[in-house]
Amino acid sequence: MKFHRMITGISILLLLPVLCLQAFAAGGSGTLNLSCSTHVDGERFYIAGDEFSLVKIADAEVLTSGENSRIRYTVLSKYKSLDCDWGNLTAKESYAKAKQLTSMIAAEEYIASAVTDKQGNTSFYNLAPAMYLVVRTKVVPQNESYNIDSFLVSVPLLWDGNINYTVTASPKCGWTPEEPDNPVEPIVPPEPQKPNKSEQNDPKLPQTGQLQWPIPVLLAVGSMLFLIGCKKYRQK
Repeated sequence: MKFHRMITGISILLLLPVLCLQAFAAGGSGTLNLSCSTHVDGERFYIAGDEFSLVKIADAEVLTSGENSRIRYTVLSKYKSLDCDWGNLTAKESYAKAKQLTSMIAAEEYIASAVTDKQGNTSFYNLAPAMYLVVRTKVVPQNESYNIDSFLVSVPLLWDGNINYTVTASPKCGWTPEEPDNPVEPIVPPEPQKPNKSEQNDPKLPQTGQLQWPIPVLLAVGSMLFLIGCKKYRQK
């Protein structure tokens, strides 16, 4: 009898580390890594110096049955009106839900904030299992032309049947070209003016290919030649 009790006690001691490890995995903390960059004219641009903040939308619980795992979400009371099947949202549905949630949150609801480094990376550590809304809360001047919408992310994340407590997200980034401070107005050439009809028919105005100034000169030269001819005739 004592021998069986001893064997049972040893077995329990051997199983304790495994049980503790499973308990940690079920309710442990996670890490969210953000990688923020985009391509403009074929070159990579890093979203450096911007602040991103987290809002917890729903608590997450990892449920394991045999070899299968799933995550059950319990939405917070404030967002109950937007409750849904958080784990099965399509990309379009997730974007629409994030947009709705962003319009509802207040600054005091942010539970953590972090600033991106020169490579556009930042991380949030020791996160409780939950569905989070990631919001870009501060933008440095050189990044104002780049748009990043709020988005939803789960920590942990169920991927290919595996539970991942370290999650990396790359938010979609758009670019809006800046307008010049002093835009140059296009120069519109003036419309050609039509000549007045009275000017077109006025014989006093010289027409194309026609000159009137030689006429008096020719008359004067002709008169001089006539007088010279008459003088020579009389002398004869």
